[in-house]
Amino acid sequence: MSASPSDAADITGALGAFSAELDIARAPAACLDKLKLCVLDAVACVVQGSTLPWSRTAAAVMTAQSAAGTARVFASNRTADTAAAAFANATAGHGFELDDIHKESILHPGSLAVPVALACAQSEPACGPDRFYSALLAGYETGCRVGSASAMPLFFRGFHPQGTAGAFVTGATAARFLGLSAEQTRHTFGIAGSLGAGLMASQEGAMVKRAHAGWAAYAGVLGARLAGSGFTGIRNVVEAEYGGFLSAHGGVDADRSVRDLGQTWETLAVGHKPYASVTSIHAALDGVRRTLAASGAAPGDIERLRIGVSAMTLAHCAWPYQSQSATAAQMNIYFCVASLVLYGDVFLRAFLPDRLADPAILAFMERIEVCIDDTIEQGGPPLRHGARVTLAAHGKTYVHEELHRRGSPENPMGTSALREKFHRVLGEVLAADLVEELGAAILASDSERGWRDMLRALDAAAAMAAARPTVDI
Repeated sequence: MSASPSDAADITGALGAFSAELDIARAPAACLDKLKLCVLDAVACVVQGSTLPWSRTAAAVMTAQSAAGTARVFASNRTADTAAAAFANATAGHGFELDDIHKESILHPGSLAVPVALACAQSEPACGPDRFYSALLAGYETGCRVGSASAMPLFFRGFHPQGTAGAFVTGATAARFLGLSAEQTRHTFGIAGSLGAGLMASQEGAMVKRAHAGWAAYAGVLGARLAGSGFTGIRNVVEAEYGGFLSAHGGVDADRSVRDLGQTWETLAVGHKPYASVTSIHAALDGVRRTLAASGAAPGDIERLRIGVSAMTLAHCAWPYQSQSATAAQMNIYFCVASLVLYGDVFLRAFLPDRLADPAILAFMERIEVCIDDTIEQGGPPLRHGARVTLAAHGKTYVHEELHRRGSPENPMGTSALREKFHRVLGEVLAADLVEELGAAILASDSERGWRDMLRALDAAAAMAAARPTVDI
């Protein structure tokens, strides 16, 4: 199916009908396989993220003001209303730059859809895996389409896709879980899309960046509840010429939202993160690894590192680093490259307080140059995360071009790599036997037995994670 603003297409209506009718049993089998891996990855992010100070604060505030409910809040192991739990757990899921990524939309759907679907499922104990995965499919498919139609103009205007376009991910997830009609789903989008918010200046150190996912989750659940009760939203919220989502954020390709509905599956275009940093610099990190290996250079041997990237990556990640927070460090290409060169990795321990102002890291940054690479920039959105790394050492120059980062759909992390990441992320939070039990249950959660096992293991994980001290970061 195709539509465009020029023929007055009802894009919001088409998305509402598509989302309301999505059924995981009728989707390609590859979608279910992918979504189970996305749940595996997202649960690790939520559980690990629940030990962080911003997640603990969000959980305390949301549970204190929540109505009674049965949805589990991982950071406190208390139960809360669906919307409050979704807020707290989505904040945790986006809490440490480990969540999945849909490149074109610049969305992390796992930290949006999975906390919403889990909170809904825990609020309705009779729910089964088909309903859960159909809701996830609706969120991934619908939200990533709207996000892709708006991504770059929205981003360059200073808005955070996770908090803005993310409301379509969560609205679709909640509406599909609740079994809303096509018209009610349309109004869910019209409400949630109007409530979504998030400013990119938060990336330079503010905790509120993490809460953009939380607020989008809250807006999606609230929007679905209101729409299900007859409350109306903006009927044409996606395509409205004045004050619609795309027009307000500068989106110019409304057709992208509905192109090839039911034929091209956005879920299959989701990638995963091997590093605990913003995705835009992962290809640069891969390239630095390759040039280090090719040169055999020790950190002291490196005379210069020149990294060519897209204009988007330059704007997003190449600002002058100041030691102010883990968030700022995770978003900064200079810090992350220096950390990789000096310490060999960019994962959880790279952002502890003693690293943020490490004199060796700060000094090495002076040897890093970041600039726009014309070839990568001319490649457009498909190469937006690419990098060309030039390392000078021993009087020689070593060059590596990494167009598709490890973990992208073009260069994927397979099941074994994602299981390894799952164990690595949760290894310091949960007991090893619980990590194994939870991972196995998630990968079998499309069956009734696996589904029940997953819910039991999630309750055990919440109890164990909440008992951990808050991470000093």
